[in-house]
Amino acid sequence: MKTATSATSGDLIWSGLVNVRPAVCLGLALLALSCGSTPNAPSVTQIAGTWSGSSRLASIAGEACVAEQLREIVGVTGPISLVFSQNGSTVTETSFRTSPECRFTGTVGTSTLALRVTSATCNELVRGFPCRDNAGSRDIGLMERTLSGAIDGNKMSLTLIQRDNVFIAGTSTLVGVVTTTHDITLNR
Repeated sequence: MKTATSATSGDLIWSGLVNVRPAVCLGLALLALSCGSTPNAPSVTQIAGTWSGSSRLASIAGEACVAEQLREIVGVTGPISLVFSQNGSTVTETSFRTSPECRFTGTVGTSTLALRVTSATCNELVRGFPCRDNAGSRDIGLMERTLSGAIDGNKMSLTLIQRDNVFIAGTSTLVGVVTTTHDITLNR
């Protein structure tokens, strides 16, 4: 049977076989090293500010009246400037649309961006889009707009996808959906 005794140095000794204090100190030291502080979560990329570059209409598909006319400009590139505000990982694009309810909102990660606006918050409607060959006109109402892609330092490569409901002008008669895709490259 092992018994604890006290030595003159204050160390506990188990029948003279094991010096407990150094073993306890070593165990506590190893525990401190293994538990230590938790590693920091990866930080999010800071994108607040103005980004400028180009936007190219990559594709359009859907309702004939609208899609047929806009197909003529597929491939056209133009300048674009976006302004982002940021609080942690939450991002708002503040320049794309002037009304606050139509602004892109979402998140930024270490190298990605994902923003969105929907008809639930943005009641955007283009009235009287003329069809060719006297085929009447259409009203175009936003369903969803997403802006997502990659961030690499001071460069963003993004895709803007917009889906719109298409109505016979002046009515609530839905005749289709049109989807446009833009490729956007931005620099800070």
